[in-house]
Amino acid sequence: MIFLKTPLSSILGIGPKFVSKLKKLGVETVKDLLWHFPTRYEDFSQIYKIADLIPKQQATVQGIIKKISGRRAWHRRLYIVEAFIKDSSGSIKAVWFNQPYIKNILQVGRLANFSGKVVDSDEPYLSNPIYELVNKYENWETKHTARIVPIYSETKGLTSKGLRYLIKPLLEETQKIPEVLPLEILKKQCLPEINKALKNIHFPHNLSEALLAKKRFAFEDLFLLQLSNLKQRLKLAREKAPAIDINLPELKKLIGQLPFELTPSQKKSLWEIIQDLNKPRPMNRLLQGDVGSGKTIIAAIAALRTAEAGCQTAFMAPTEILASQHYQTLIKFFPKFEKGLALLTGSEAKVYYGKGLETEMKKSELYKKISVQKIAIIIGTHALIQKTVRFPKLALVIVDEQHRFGVSQRASLIRRSTQTNTQINADYTKTQTTTENFLFKDLTYKIRGAIFEVSNKIGLGLKENIYSKALIIEFKKRNINFTTEKSISINYNNENIGTYRPDFIIDNKVILEIKALPFIGKIEEKQIWSYLKGSDYKLALLVNFGSKELNIKRIIHDKSYVNLRESGSSLRESALILPHFLSMSATPIPRTLNLTIFGDLDLSLITELPKNRKPIITKIVAPENREKAYQFIRDQIKKGRQAFVICPRIEPTQTKTDYTQTKTEIPYESVLSPRKSMLLWETKAVKTEYEKLSKKIFPDLKVAMLHGKMKPKEKEKTMSAFAKTAKEKDKNKRIDILVSTSVVEVGVDVSNATIMMIEGTERFGLAQLYQFRGRVGRGEHQSYCLLFTDSAAKTTQQRLKSIVEAKNGFELAEKDLKIRGPGEFFGEAQTGLPDLAMKALQNPELVKAAREAAREMLRSDPALEKHPLLSEQLIRFQTQIHFE
Repeated sequence: MIFLKTPLSSILGIGPKFVSKLKKLGVETVKDLLWHFPTRYEDFSQIYKIADLIPKQQATVQGIIKKISGRRAWHRRLYIVEAFIKDSSGSIKAVWFNQPYIKNILQVGRLANFSGKVVDSDEPYLSNPIYELVNKYENWETKHTARIVPIYSETKGLTSKGLRYLIKPLLEETQKIPEVLPLEILKKQCLPEINKALKNIHFPHNLSEALLAKKRFAFEDLFLLQLSNLKQRLKLAREKAPAIDINLPELKKLIGQLPFELTPSQKKSLWEIIQDLNKPRPMNRLLQGDVGSGKTIIAAIAALRTAEAGCQTAFMAPTEILASQHYQTLIKFFPKFEKGLALLTGSEAKVYYGKGLETEMKKSELYKKISVQKIAIIIGTHALIQKTVRFPKLALVIVDEQHRFGVSQRASLIRRSTQTNTQINADYTKTQTTTENFLFKDLTYKIRGAIFEVSNKIGLGLKENIYSKALIIEFKKRNINFTTEKSISINYNNENIGTYRPDFIIDNKVILEIKALPFIGKIEEKQIWSYLKGSDYKLALLVNFGSKELNIKRIIHDKSYVNLRESGSSLRESALILPHFLSMSATPIPRTLNLTIFGDLDLSLITELPKNRKPIITKIVAPENREKAYQFIRDQIKKGRQAFVICPRIEPTQTKTDYTQTKTEIPYESVLSPRKSMLLWETKAVKTEYEKLSKKIFPDLKVAMLHGKMKPKEKEKTMSAFAKTAKEKDKNKRIDILVSTSVVEVGVDVSNATIMMIEGTERFGLAQLYQFRGRVGRGEHQSYCLLFTDSAAKTTQQRLKSIVEAKNGFELAEKDLKIRGPGEFFGEAQTGLPDLAMKALQNPELVKAAREAAREMLRSDPALEKHPLLSEQLIRFQTQIHFE
């Protein structure tokens, strides 16, 4: 019997070459392969007579092979195989490129099916058809032709046909898979159970079966995602946070210092945030607003109110340029703030004390000032999450563009306040808090993730020492601290009565025992519980790699934890004091994705721009009008304005299509004589554009370059000079045009810049293009965005037209979701969310159904104790997803 966790390398018939090719697709176990779902289907279910074929049609024909031959074309590396197929109505030629082995497989006189595209030519032919020999005398089902045929994501040397050969027998021989979704949910949603769905997603009898199977797997992932979000909300509702006094007179005083009036949605968002800060449980809110809508000011006011309450704020930005800009914004609008405003990045550390007093200092000095609460607001980059940075009274964490930070980075910043024994809320009674609360839940998730990975890769039924060695490798890979050498003292009445040496001690907090028994019972659990009782350790994980299933038992000996579970009030009293969390984002995200991806966050929207802001005029510029665009830029600079030029790459690169290496469809006639040229194009690059613009197009203007490979101080100097150009009297220090990569995508504010010229727009996501456009239009002058593309593709033109017509980022996001799908915002590689679920995010009804099912489940079974398989699947899912 074959199991899901069985490595493909141990299955008869799957050789080392196949295994190495499958690894390139991320496929190593039976489960990986069965969950390698088709990306699309070809409908070859109807067999046509050759005489009835229509050009450009995808069709299947069945006929006798009358002739087959192979030859080299004009290019000696291009090999063509041609076969002539005949049925009762006529004959047709089939053509394959660079597949010489076909000549040895298809034999003259054999009956076979051929499925492919009919190419319109003087003499129509089948281009690169799938073929399958037919045996009419057996009860035989086709895999590749005369049916709905699955097409998969492929890799070099491994085609969809090869994958079908592997998957078909595995579906029949693999042990029946237990269903994780409750039966009542499947019934209510009219979805097939998992084994039927697996068969139908790979080899459906019709397209309806395939679509329903896809829906079932998409629903499962959406359901797990919603369960995860809702459980996080429930957990936060039980946590404690410092309650920041609203103090309306002080709040109005702060707002009154601004030289402009807040927009209605700014006021609404600010009030939502202030109300959340006033509650004794952690705020978990996303502040979303259009580019230039004034999110930073709202976050700044929240930070200032937190400071007035005697607490600290950590404000993290994704780049040094943006962190510095936020720092300058707070100084500009609140120059009288005297409680300490610091900037901490990889390259600098400085503090503003109010009334124009600012000083640079060593980082070690700044760390000390933060640790003794001399600094109320700390703005920085990843530098804020160093272990040397300690916040004794961290009450608010603000993260700008949260999806640009890893989950571990955000969590690390939030935990900075929970790693001390100081109570951060001055209004609370002083009680000692430690990171051991909730018994290392984050750590156990990491451990479980490593255990599941080992189980998936090497399967079950091996010896204990094999699993121990594999876990050592996996722990090292995941940076999980462990030891296998430590013995624990067992005490009785404060006297040592012996020692106990577990298989692993993780992070000096969790004991891990490994077994490989047919099953584990109460004896093994009691033994470990007794060891815990006589030691200073509180938690152990007992893991059994059984012959049939993996089992993980959580064993606890901690009176305070037992009391916490028995009393909700005790839980609230003993829980960690966590800071409030505010995420800011200008990335336009459709409502459906917001509710799903950020379902654990409350949402505040800033929906309008400040008054007197002129709309940006956006134009798609045809290649023949490039010189006119350059002249327009020159005219604007003569008026004292500045321009951005954005390129997709730093270094130039060349990409060419070499037809001699392809097996895909190419024009048959084109291989009969040499092509005049191969396709060759160059991606626009910062360095080459900088050379061209500075020396050939604008030799009389000051052109500068900015990209990610420059040193932080170089970038800072360039960006600072560009931002100060409007006030700079020395012409040598001015920058008229800045040629840059996407490093300027987020947050950079230069009010005098009025032109955004974007090269290679087809290589950027629509959300990115919108962010670029938002770098201009921040001053009093009319601004322009010029879009250049070498692509004539319909989708590209449609996307660019959307950005020209869109009134705001949210409208644009909805259009982009329809055009390109959710991957534009959060791709599978970025989130860990499977592809089917990503596509399902476009279906509001399915998202809503998954959310309702998750709510219903948690109402009836909050801890999922009645659904152990679902609980285990949720843990696996949570180790997989990461919205970064």
